[in-house]
This record gives sequence, structure tokens and C-alpha cells, in this order.
Amino acid sequence: MGSASMAPAKDNQDIGPQLVIIVWVFASLSLVVVSIKTWTRFRILHKSGLEDLFIFLGWVLSLVYAAVLTASVRAGLGEHPYALEVEALVRTVRLYAIAIPFGNLSVSLPTISLAIILDDITVPTDRQRWLLFGVPCFTALVKVVDVILICTTCAPLSKPENLQPDTKCFSGNVVINFVYFAAGVFRPVVCRTQPKRG
Repeated sequence: MGSASMAPAKDNQDIGPQLVIIVWVFASLSLVVVSIKTWTRFRILHKSGLEDLFIFLGWVLSLVYAAVLTASVRAGLGEHPYALEVEALVRTVRLYAIAIPFGNLSVSLPTISLAIILDDITVPTDRQRWLLFGVPCFTALVKVVDVILICTTCAPLSKPENLQPDTKCFSGNVVINFVYFAAGVFRPVVCRTQPKRG
């Protein structure tokens, strides 16, 4: 019985292939952008800085996220949970849980790079510099909380193989709204507090 699906699905729409296409299209675009930036910095400007390191690390983490997400899609992500066998559902959830931290870090590290760039091209006061580097660190912390929310969405926490149709979970809007907050808090705060040079 362990290999049986949780319940029959009348209309199982698999959006997994679309997820893979979207993720790898953006990963390819980021490869082009990062490559052009790296070539410009090293071959034309002949200089580099910490911001380049954070951008490169963010890009690498985005590739890891795309790879693990692809594995999760192959396991069943994108299909209705009721259409999956229990083992496939557990594997899907575990792989997706592994992918989330890489996805969050791939976004957080470039914001630190942006803070370094803004600190270099503007003339911030001590308070503004504190905000400049404090806000991306705060957003990174918010993303950590977001990971915790996702991993604790449903109960029981210790046995995902026991998921049943009547399992109690948080509303998806809780996690979604938290993601929007984490993604949107950095840019408006920093841009409004940084003076323009000259």
C-alpha cells in the first residue's frame, strides 16, 4: 500500500515542464549577463571587487536551485499531489525543500553586491551606510524565516510520508506574502536614502 497514490485525481494538469523551461531560460539569460559583466570588468576595466564575487556566487547558487528544482519536477513537482504515489510525493517535497535555500540565497547575495556598488558610487553618511548594508542583511534574515515557514507549513513535521488529505497546513498566502515582503523591502528603502553624487 505504500506505493499507492494518495487519491485519484480527476484532472491532473502537469505544469512541471513549464517550470523547468522558465527556470532554465532565466538561468541562461543570467549566464549571458554575468559573462558580459565579468568580461567587461576583467578585460576592459581591468579591475574587480567584492560585488563581482557576490554576483558570481549568486549565479552559481541559481544554477544549483535550477538543477535541484528540475530533479523535483522529475519526481513529481507540478502535478497534483493526489496523482503521485506516496514515495514520489515525499521525494518531491524533500527536493523542493532543498532547492528553496539555494533560490533564496541566489537572490540575497546580489543585493549585497548592489549595496557595495551603491556605497561606491554615492556619498552615504554613516546612517545611510548602516541602512545600505543593514537592509540586505535584514532581507536575508527574512528569507531564512521564509524557509522556516515553508518547511513548517504542514504537520506532522517529522513524518512527511504521513501526509493525508486532511493534513492541516498554513494558508499558502502566508508564505507568498512573506516572499513578496522579503523581495520588495530592499530596493525602495535603499534607493530613497542614498544621495546622488554631485
